[in-house]
Amino acid sequence: NQQTNNAETVYAKALESLPNQPDLNYRMGVSLQTLGKHESALRHFKHSIKYQFKNAQAHFQIGVYYVGRKQYEEAVSSFNEAVFIKPDFSDARFNLGVGLIKLEKYNRAIVEFEKVFTYAGTDKDDDAQLKIGLSYQSIGNVEKAGEEFQRLIDYFPGSEYYPKAKEALKQLSIN
Repeated sequence: NQQTNNAETVYAKALESLPNQPDLNYRMGVSLQTLGKHESALRHFKHSIKYQFKNAQAHFQIGVYYVGRKQYEEAVSSFNEAVFIKPDFSDARFNLGVGLIKLEKYNRAIVEFEKVFTYAGTDKDDDAQLKIGLSYQSIGNVEKAGEEFQRLIDYFPGSEYYPKAKEALKQLSIN
């Protein structure tokens, strides 16, 4: 994308004069990430939080980087920082839950997914509902998993996850 390439050039020029400016480093990271230059983007995100630790978006982007590399401990740590700084950051909260599932910390993941429902305007509520059901299923609580899948069916009939919840519920009744 020509516009992103131009942004990278502009940010690089600005960073020559202001190498420790957190917002410039964050924006450069976003540009580099868009261009698929993930390692360089990570360096800029980390540089950004070195000088402005309370940048929830930078922590989130670092978490996304680590998820892409299946480094879930690091991802969870970054998403944790993001929600500590900005507790209503629903995407960070949701991704924190996903990372916890990858680490097989299902009970804690359930707690994080339940918090997603408290955010007005989130588009992650049906995703979170499915993940709660899957988490209960993973820890062997079939009854609770069934309740959670049924909740998705009842409250999110238009969800892309509706068929998955129906199938999961069907599988639970077979077993």
